[in-house]
Amino acid sequence: AAGAAATAVGASALVGSVAWGAAAITSFTLTTAVNFGIMYGASKAIGAITGKRSNFSNARSGYSSPTYSFGPLQTQTSNLLPIPIVYGIVKMAGNMIYQRRDGSEVSHRLVAFADGEIEGLTDVKLNDLDISTLPGCSWSGYNGLASQDVDSRVTGVTQSDKAKTVGGLNNLAYIGVTARASEKLNGSYNITTIVHGSIVRVYTNPTTYFTAFTDNPAWCILDFLTRYNGCGLSHDDINISSFIEAAEYCDGIVDSQKRFTLNIVLDERKSNIEWLDDLMMCCRGYWYYQNGKVSIKIEKQEISLQSFDEDNILIGSEKFWTLPREKKFDVCKVQYIDPNNQYARIYAIAEAETINNDPPIINEVEIFGVTNFNQASRLAWFYLNQAQLCDKYISFMTHKGGLDRTVGDIIEITSTFLGYSSKKMRIISLIERAEGQIEITCKEYNSSLYGDMLGSAEPVVNTVTLEDPNLTPDDV
Repeated sequence: AAGAAATAVGASALVGSVAWGAAAITSFTLTTAVNFGIMYGASKAIGAITGKRSNFSNARSGYSSPTYSFGPLQTQTSNLLPIPIVYGIVKMAGNMIYQRRDGSEVSHRLVAFADGEIEGLTDVKLNDLDISTLPGCSWSGYNGLASQDVDSRVTGVTQSDKAKTVGGLNNLAYIGVTARASEKLNGSYNITTIVHGSIVRVYTNPTTYFTAFTDNPAWCILDFLTRYNGCGLSHDDINISSFIEAAEYCDGIVDSQKRFTLNIVLDERKSNIEWLDDLMMCCRGYWYYQNGKVSIKIEKQEISLQSFDEDNILIGSEKFWTLPREKKFDVCKVQYIDPNNQYARIYAIAEAETINNDPPIINEVEIFGVTNFNQASRLAWFYLNQAQLCDKYISFMTHKGGLDRTVGDIIEITSTFLGYSSKKMRIISLIERAEGQIEITCKEYNSSLYGDMLGSAEPVVNTVTLEDPNLTPDDV
């Protein structure tokens, strides 16, 4: 009986997120689910998702993301930084964990990049110069295997000797670098590389999977939910079928590219729910807990599955509210990372045809897991129009008998009290109340939101790639 209840949470277009903060929804999200004990095992799953990552301190200690902070990428040297989780393909500068010198000209370094296993490391550069073009310089890469050795640059005769200096370095993706000083390179050189991220499970059916590199958001989110330094859930706690469906939708082709991809570095101290928000924002996703399983759903066009009217809505239980005016923004600016322009931060902007506020309300959101204009622009268009066109919320009570719905389903509501006839709404919460009653909370549904529309034309970024960054350019 308790399995009938469910609550949607996460970076959802349905319930709002850290970025969007939909008003008047907080009482129907996670807190309510915990207070009413929606089902056996809920405290375990929800506690894991809302808790801090196990290898993170609860305090931020003043550290923000080295990858997404303003300014150029800089190799760090800190024992306080978390070991990053990487999904997709990203550019990183890493964290130096070892250094020694041979005289005044040659230095040896180990630089850590990610929790393993990853697919690989490519395009190693020192001070933005390809390492293969620098005399006396070389590098070795390690993908974070459980059985990998400590690099030969670390002093010691045996692996045990080396491990006494740097630890075993198993399951850590890192590179070893030898650099010789020259006119182009001095002792304080910066190291960057392209990281091809985590090897994750990809399911072909609920019981069969293989492991591979992927930039599909659904499989990356599944990995974060179940990995030891993510949420730590068992795969038995997951509704695998929902991830298979979500992954197929993300892989759909729009304008000759996948509908949604994910390329991100999780290298900042955040709670699990905050990181899930960041991951879900890339694909219009949200997660919910029902029937003892965590499920994922991508908000998309769907058909109505059930009608509610005076026969199954309890008299006097209807409630209605709308987003406040300040949440109905006129412009949405999605900031994303552009690999084609030196991994710069770029805005994809969507602007309403009619500006309803003076001055216009602008909503800016960082979605750094997005690394192409089309995806960022489609998300900007979607979130702008959702705020403008889907601002109505309804809750009502119904009897449990005959109710066979789940979070995310589309329903139709006919209510004399509300003045609606066959009004389509999307369920965002199902909560079991006393005496076999279910409280349903839903949000206005508009099928026109899911046409994968671009918000604007792609911006032109004026950049110049210097053949040699150490020389004065010919023209400025």
